[in-house]
Amino acid sequence: MANELKGLSEKKAELVAEADSLIAATKDERRAFTEEENTRFTAIEAEIKAINNTMDAEKRAVQLALQPPDEESVDDVKAKETESAKAEERAFTNYVYSRCGRAVPEIRADEQNLTMGNNGAIIPVTVIPKTESFDISETISTSNLL
Repeated sequence: MANELKGLSEKKAELVAEADSLIAATKDERRAFTEEENTRFTAIEAEIKAINNTMDAEKRAVQLALQPPDEESVDDVKAKETESAKAEERAFTNYVYSRCGRAVPEIRADEQNLTMGNNGAIIPVTVIPKTESFDISETISTSNLL
């Protein structure tokens, strides 16, 4: 990468020198650019801008490579997802128990209480696989909801 930056810097220096020589020629002769000189000067400007953009991009890429990774590791993210899934499962269980007339276990302040008004009728995605083996027929038959 250092060789590429060096090569680009050298190319840029050559283009700047050529642009300076075009300007010096017009000053010495006290005249304006000819059509050819104007076209070449515009092309030199475009090439220099492209080189500058490329050099800036390479420098930013080096800076990105040197930056330390995010503080939050993959294990931390998985732990948060697991904690969230457990909280959803507890909230869903509490909702089912409350609808079946059973006593609801303690609900902590950080958990969301599911009611019909705040999407309590929606089963969380993390709980769906567990509901396939969950049989509440006994609970429903003994409840006063029927």
